Amino acid sequence: MSVRRVQQLTQEGILNTTQIPTPNGRRATVYMLVETIQKYTEYCNNRANGRAATATEEALKKEKLEAEIAYKRLQADYNQIRLDRANGKLVDVEEELWPVLIKLFADIKKWAMNLPLRLTGMSSNLVEHSELRRFESRATQEVNDMLNSLIESITWKKPREERAKRGRPKKSPN
Repeated sequence: MSVRRVQQLTQEGILNTTQIPTPNGRRATVYMLVETIQKYTEYCNNRANGRAATATEEALKKEKLEAEIAYKRLQADYNQIRLDRANGKLVDVEEELWPVLIKLFADIKKWAMNLPLRLTGMSSNLVEHSELRRFESRATQEVNDMLNSLIESITWKKPREERAKRGRPKKSPN
């Protein structure tokens, strides 16, 4: 048996090492002869009989089992959500919220477009009529520009429509 194989068996948890003090005050890593021979013999017997399972393999099996449990839980949660949606306990936020947002933005636009007219009406006693009309025109144009910049900064497409149009991403040529 090579030194490398002994190291592998130690890393796999089959063989154990022990730290002992040396005469110069340092510590040495050693294998206890009887214990090491017994463990290696047990390992060889298990391997010959098909029962060999290293600590690494056992850890991987445990990890796999935990992942399967987590997957099953996620599946159960997903199916519960689908069932709740079918029974009407859950609603689709996009379908319910989108009309409300459209109405809200329409109301904001009406309110903003009425601002210049209201301001000119409030100051009609203070300024000449021609000056008021110029102010109203410039203020209306400014409100329109601001609303247009707001519209440009917001994506007005529904998220589902975007996903449907997007499709699969194109691969970059490399």
